[in-house]
Amino acid sequence: MGFTSFQAAHICLGMLIQTIVFFLCLLIAVFLIIIPIFHGQNLMLFKVLGNMWPFWLMLFSVVVVQHVTTRFCFIKKSTGTRDLHNRGSLFLLTYLLFPVNVLIGVVLGAWRLVTTALFNIVHLGRMDISLLNRNVEAFDPAYRCYAHYLKIEVSQSHPVMKAFCGMMLQGARQDAAEKKARDAEEGIQLVNQQMKPQRKISISKRARGHWQLLYTLANNPSLVGSRRHFQRQSNESFFNGTLNWAAKEGIKKEAGNTEAGKETDAVTN
Repeated sequence: MGFTSFQAAHICLGMLIQTIVFFLCLLIAVFLIIIPIFHGQNLMLFKVLGNMWPFWLMLFSVVVVQHVTTRFCFIKKSTGTRDLHNRGSLFLLTYLLFPVNVLIGVVLGAWRLVTTALFNIVHLGRMDISLLNRNVEAFDPAYRCYAHYLKIEVSQSHPVMKAFCGMMLQGARQDAAEKKARDAEEGIQLVNQQMKPQRKISISKRARGHWQLLYTLANNPSLVGSRRHFQRQSNESFFNGTLNWAAKEGIKKEAGNTEAGKETDAVTN
């Protein structure tokens, strides 16, 4: 019941937070970067970055050294596969660069917070995407509301919608796997029936098919024993499991003579 209202509230709240955050970012960029560059005054940010250039140069050089040594010294390519080489030097270099890598990890952690905050702000209005990890997405109230909304759609909506929702909720509902598969199959079959054009079979084609079926059944050796004229035939009528056509003609003549005799008796009586 609250899905539509929750979605509207999340969209409005997300747009409000996006506007505030982007306005602050633009304000900082204008007053700390753009205006000082044009006027040549209040270059506080550039002074701080200029005083910290040895720190950034050290981090950059350490990252470059790690990538270069890993590529040319510690990875050996043989027969199309990769393996570690010079393990002692690798362990020694890892121990020596440990303090610097801690600083690089702090910088990357701060950048991770920024990217995560921007991602959550941008996608705050979307309830079909959880802002938490896959294992704890049940604690996200908006995503949980969307999941329950899909469950209602599965039980009450079109078979195509059932198939779609069943595939989306496949990882969350392991106990109802058979029901989802049945709903998905029903939806797929319905879509295929709608996509295929309805072809009308003419009467001549239908009659031709009936005659072909009759001819196939008449020449089927496995059905000979169940016919009226072949119930009393001997084993000589078959050769290697198939009907001997000479014997078949003889049996037909005998059947015709029998019927003719019956008609003669009826006329005499």
